[in-house]
Order: sequence, then C-alpha cells, then structure tokens
Amino acid sequence: MSEEAKKLFGTNGFRGVVGRELTPEIAIKFGMAVGTYFKEGRIAVGMDGRTSSDMLRSALVAGLQRVGIKVYDLGLVPTPVLQKYVREHGYLSGGVIVTASHNPPEYNGFKVVGENGVELADEEERKIETIFMNESFNYTEWFGFKETTVISDAISFYARELLKHIDLDLIKRNKIRIVADFGHGVSSLSVPDLLIKADCEIISINSDINGRFPNRPPEPTPENLRNLSKAVRAYDADLGVAYDGDGDRAIFCDEKGMIWWGDVSGTIIARYLAEKEGINKTVTGINSSLIVEKVLNPRGVKVIRTKVGSRNITKVMIERGVIWGFEENGGGIYGPHQYVRDGGITTMLMLQVISYYKMPLSKLCENIPRMFQVKTKVHIEDFKKRSIIMNKLVRLYEGESFYKIEKLDGIKVWINKINWVLIRPSGTEPIIRIFSEAETEFKAKKLAEDAKKRINEVMSESK
Repeated sequence: MSEEAKKLFGTNGFRGVVGRELTPEIAIKFGMAVGTYFKEGRIAVGMDGRTSSDMLRSALVAGLQRVGIKVYDLGLVPTPVLQKYVREHGYLSGGVIVTASHNPPEYNGFKVVGENGVELADEEERKIETIFMNESFNYTEWFGFKETTVISDAISFYARELLKHIDLDLIKRNKIRIVADFGHGVSSLSVPDLLIKADCEIISINSDINGRFPNRPPEPTPENLRNLSKAVRAYDADLGVAYDGDGDRAIFCDEKGMIWWGDVSGTIIARYLAEKEGINKTVTGINSSLIVEKVLNPRGVKVIRTKVGSRNITKVMIERGVIWGFEENGGGIYGPHQYVRDGGITTMLMLQVISYYKMPLSKLCENIPRMFQVKTKVHIEDFKKRSIIMNKLVRLYEGESFYKIEKLDGIKVWINKINWVLIRPSGTEPIIRIFSEAETEFKAKKLAEDAKKRINEVMSESK
C-alpha cells in the first residue's frame, strides 16, 4: 500500500491534529474498527496527559463497546506500562494507548498493540484501515454491551515486573543523585518509584502532567533540554534523564551537563551487555551513528541495521533472538523485559552500567569515538506530496557520483566511508527529516544544509 493510500497509520500509530485529522467522531469510528479487528476480545485502554486525551479516550471506548469489546481502563499511564500490562495478562487480546508521544501539543493519536504488547505489524494495521474505510463494523445489540473495568494497579505492576531485570543492590551501593525531566508527561507517574526503590536521590523538573507542555516541548532533544543541563550542574548530580510525552524514550545528560543522543547511550548499554551477559548482536536504525559499529564490532557484537522506527527494530530482535536494540532518539528495547521501547528500563539499565563500571557518564561517553551529527527537518505543505518529493530527490542524488546510496528507508547518501546524509519523510508529521554525520561538525552541518537546499529546490519544482 502506498503512503498516499495508507490513510490512518504512520510509522508509530495513528496521529493527527485534534479537531482536524482527529475528532471524537473519528475516534468512535476508529474504536469500532479496532474492536471489529479484535472481534469479541478484551482490550486495555490507556492515555497520556494531553488536553485532548480524555475526550478521545472516551470516544474510543464508546466505539470499542459498540462492537462488543470488554474494555479495561488503565487511565493515565506511560505507553510501556500499558504494553507490559497487556503482555503479562493473558486474558487481554490487545491494547490501545491514546498518545501522540513526542509530537507538538495540538497532536494526538492512537497506538494499537497486540496480545504480546508489541505494536501491530503493517499488515495488521492495514486490516484495521480496511475495516475503518469500508465501515464494515461488527455492531452489537444493546444486550451485548459490556461494562468498563477500571484497573488501578497497572503502574505498580509494571514497576514490580521491570525491577526483576535490574540489580538493585548494585545501584543502591552507589547512592546516585539524578535529575529527571519528565517534560510534563506521564513518565512522572512511573519512573520515580523505580528510582526510589534503587535508593536514588531524585531532583524532578517538569513533573506536573500538563498537555500544553509549558516549559519544554514533549520531544527530548538537546535544544529542548537546556534546563535539564543547568539543573544537573546546579545540583551537582551524577546524571540527568529526560523523557518524551508518553515515557517510552529516555535521553541522558552527563554530570557536566552534556546531552547525549540515544545511539551513544544505546551503544554504552550494548557494550556493557556484551561484557556482562555475552550478547553478540544488537539492532538499531539506519539513522544511528557509525559509532555503533566502531565500538561494538571489535567486541564481537554484530550490528543489524533496520528501517527507522521501533517496530522495525523490535521485529528483527524477535526474529533473531536479540535482547538489546535501540534508536538514536532514546528508544531502548530490552527483550527480557518486553520487546518495546521503554524509558523506564533504559534508565535503570544506564544506572546499572554506571554502578558496574564505577565511572561517571561523561567518562563512559569519552570512550566512545567522536562523530558529529546534525538533525534537522523541512516542513512540507502538502503531506501527500512526500513520495513525489522523495522520488525526485532520489533521481537527483543518483545523477551524481557518491561512494554509495542506500534506499532501505528514504535515501542515505554516503559521501565516503564515514560521512553520510539520510533524508526520509516523517510518518507522523508533515516534515522531511534530515540526519547527517561526519568527522567534523562543519562537514556535518554542510551535508545537512546541502540536503535542505536540495529538498527546497525539489519542493519549489513540485508546486
């Protein structure tokens, strides 16, 4: 199915601007489509703290009930909490979380997971889309409606299950002081309990749940985390950590106030797992830094690259029996816990790494080869023109002489063996993302600027 024909789902669920692409009427219809797909099953429903989440959750539940689904309402929960609850409770057929993750506050959406807690595969999402578009719903008569059961212990259950995979005694011995930037998201409901059980001293910022995200945007990028950096230094903390709106990503700040991308932290955790647990494979996206191979290959760890997106990483991890995978945006996936990205388990693993090596995070990062990355984006007015723009870009780059060109996801142009630029359309926003990497900051910026110039030229021609 082409991107234009794929009406609902992007790379990470169904998202849109509330009141425009996403309304209560659409949410009811979506609920009926999901419920029809799961037949007469039991579905867990949760939501993040966006201003529209309660409204959309109510409409979604109404749609599910209209087709005979028994709903278990988890309330306000991080996405990994709902996923873990579904995975460990065999009576549930799946789950739906109302969230737009890292998107701006005007967005919201739905993420659908199967009985294993993992997001549905593309072919399963297409089945829901077909039901939605054709309105082929399995309506239930009044006597078939089922009441909602409220679940109040999902977060405490999640914490107990997660901590089974963590060496708490090791972390406790180090008395770690940590600044946690919850970004006004729902991770403030789950992470503090994990840190308290590890005897950490916690300094919290942006811990109030506020769907308008007043103090920083929900995406934890270095430019959005200046206050975290200041707080870590001001409180003389051992490290800092920041989360996105629904708590499935974690970005770290070292004790000197330096923010590190997820491919650096993911590589550090992979290196630890190779030494401690003997892992010999890890999975990451095509947009992660070349440092992953530079650090892990000499240690006997094979790096498997996938398309961008946690679902793609998860799929390969499950197929190949890999226990650790990660994204450059801070999404860490630890299979023994659950095969989904989870900011909570990523945080606790990092605390375990620091405690094991008895090294500050800055020192661990210093041992990683330095490459420079630039991440930027270009807004596109017409979302449906993404494929046209990308096809023209591919022809433009293929008409020139480069070391090699990969088309696994978007277009990745290798200038030489270490300098590259990746251009790919977002699956959730009307933007084209640009990632570049080089051995100097100047070269990385130049690659990104050149890519942005090419995109703008192609967009002008496509008007």
